[in-house]
Amino acid sequence: MGRGRRVEAILSEFPEPSASQLIVRVSGTPGSNLLRVEDASGCEVTVRLPSKTKNTIWVRTGGFLIINVTTDVEEYGDVAHFLYKDQIRYLQTRGLWPAGFASGDRSDTHREAVRKLAL
Repeated sequence: MGRGRRVEAILSEFPEPSASQLIVRVSGTPGSNLLRVEDASGCEVTVRLPSKTKNTIWVRTGGFLIINVTTDVEEYGDVAHFLYKDQIRYLQTRGLWPAGFASGDRSDTHREAVRKLAL
C-alpha cells in the first residue's frame, strides 16, 4: 500500500478497540520508534510505533492511540490506530471512550505541558 493510501486509510476508518486493545494518550517520545503513553488510570508504559508509519504519520504529545497489548517486559505493546477528532467523537457516542479521558481533548494536555515547561 502506497503512502497516500495508507494516510487515507488512517484518516477515514473508525476503529473500535477489541478486548486485547487499549486506548491511551501519548505522554512523550523518548526516541527512535518508541512512544511513552498513559492509560486512563494514569499508568505509563512504552509502546512501539510500526516502522511502516514512522515517516508517514507524526504523533504529538497529548494525542490518542489504540494499542495492541502484549506481555513483553520491555515494551507494553505496539500502536494499532491513531485517533483523530472525528474518530474520538465516534468512540464517545458508541460509549467506548474511557472515563479517565473524559473530554478527549488534546488541547487541555497541551496547555498542561506548556505550563510545566514554563515553571
